[in-house]
Amino acid sequence: MNSDHLETLVLAWVKSNWKYSYVETPQILQQINRFLGAQNCLGFVLCEETDRDGPFALLSLEIEADVQASTLLAISGFYRHANLPLRSWLSLAFASLWFSFAPAHFDSWFNRKPKAPFQHDGVMEKRTLAELMRKTPELRKVESEFNLVADSMKLHTELCDFVHARGKPGLDVYLRDDSVPHFYPQHFETWLGCFVKIFETWAILAFARYPKLFKIASHLKEKQEIVSTLSSETNSKLSLICNLNQV
Repeated sequence: MNSDHLETLVLAWVKSNWKYSYVETPQILQQINRFLGAQNCLGFVLCEETDRDGPFALLSLEIEADVQASTLLAISGFYRHANLPLRSWLSLAFASLWFSFAPAHFDSWFNRKPKAPFQHDGVMEKRTLAELMRKTPELRKVESEFNLVADSMKLHTELCDFVHARGKPGLDVYLRDDSVPHFYPQHFETWLGCFVKIFETWAILAFARYPKLFKIASHLKEKQEIVSTLSSETNSKLSLICNLNQV
């Protein structure tokens, strides 16, 4: 492809998406911006308040890359492809939690050593997650309150449909009447719904693993931005769960 073809492709995409979609619905961009800000704050707090070389801090940086890639693809009209990094984000969230209880295994996995865990099957397996959510009183409680294992496995399966392009729901090219990706509200809402679910799951796991993060006086601005994006019900339950050891 020469530069003229590339320029034509980019200009056609920009004119199509921004003329007929986001300019007319600015609330979409505002909503995304809220969650991007909250995710950035959560990553910052994890890096500041947990071991900087630990799984939550290091993998939160990789999660940030997944979030950015997914968002850019979604607002570009590439909906199936935007869901691929979401599956990675969900897996890394649970991997962060698993490795936080097994730092030696994290070093082995991180450096791709022989016999490192999750080389073939990955962390998203029902029995693995069920065992993981029994590790601490807080994790047992969030599993009871939020049904994280079943809901996360279901969401993971849905995201796999996009990865493996299983049928019409996992495809988006068939929607187009030309070669340029367009804004489709229904597909965008599907992507955004998954995005929000994973963010809430990621926040719940982080706060349940490190309850002090929900209570610390430092980084109040960042914490407020995180919790303001969570539902009131989630905030209420987390507040009680993270104070279990004080009851």
